[in-house]
Amino acid sequence: MVLTYTTTKVLIPHPREKDIEFTGILEHVTPASAGDYNPDRRMALIVHGILGHKDYLYQKRLARRLPFHSFRFDFRGNHESSGESGSLLTDVADLQIIYDYVTKKLGYVVDVIVAHSRGANTSFLWMCTSPDAAGVTRLVSVSSRFAFMKIRDTLNEEQKKMLSETGYYYMKGLVAGKRSVVQIPGSDHEINLAEEAINFPATTHVLTVHGLADLNAPAYEAVLFARTVEARTPGTHNLCFVENADHNFVGCTEVIIGVILEWLAVGDRKELKTGLWHIGLMTKL
Repeated sequence: MVLTYTTTKVLIPHPREKDIEFTGILEHVTPASAGDYNPDRRMALIVHGILGHKDYLYQKRLARRLPFHSFRFDFRGNHESSGESGSLLTDVADLQIIYDYVTKKLGYVVDVIVAHSRGANTSFLWMCTSPDAAGVTRLVSVSSRFAFMKIRDTLNEEQKKMLSETGYYYMKGLVAGKRSVVQIPGSDHEINLAEEAINFPATTHVLTVHGLADLNAPAYEAVLFARTVEARTPGTHNLCFVENADHNFVGCTEVIIGVILEWLAVGDRKELKTGLWHIGLMTKL
């Protein structure tokens, strides 16, 4: 199957906050010949995590290997999108803006969401609260947190002091080679994903991928997440642990892309079944 990818930068204005503009990348897929697979208007949204951007880690390479269209973007205050970074609930609202634009303005059908870290939490919360989420058939959650209150235990003394005095703290890092600072409100830690999961669509299939060398989000949180969503039907859940992979899958880019592409292909064949994914192949329990 030979596909051609046409890459277009898209600027999306916030419908209510005029100083906010989101920058995204559309990958439009065209079959090279009439006999190749036609992805029609089906699309994947690719969602980055904290101190991330639309092209980091595996995201850009994955977008150019998916058998259908995709759209990846920077959240507000991140990389090329304007404004200040917001709360987790602000990100959920912004994800709805992105969804509305690519579906109503560009005419695509969001069928899949692939999300990393905080972006996975944002996507999960959006799936639990948006009426549009019922149309998303598959969610890929990579390196996500589950027990938000435990994040406070990982803060340094300066962050803990600031959180106690102001209700928020800062995280610093390099984003696309530039120093970046994001503000994290303490209210983010009070969100209970187990309670929110009651409203997660029963028909959506979920893949959770987690590195066993992840020092940011302990692997047991992936198990907690799995227990929350695996009992749904007809939606399925698969849990994949990747040996030696850290939070960002450094050095394991091809592994994570391969896992995602194969899981999506099995889903296209309507063959997904709840359980552990590929035990013994590039993974370890």
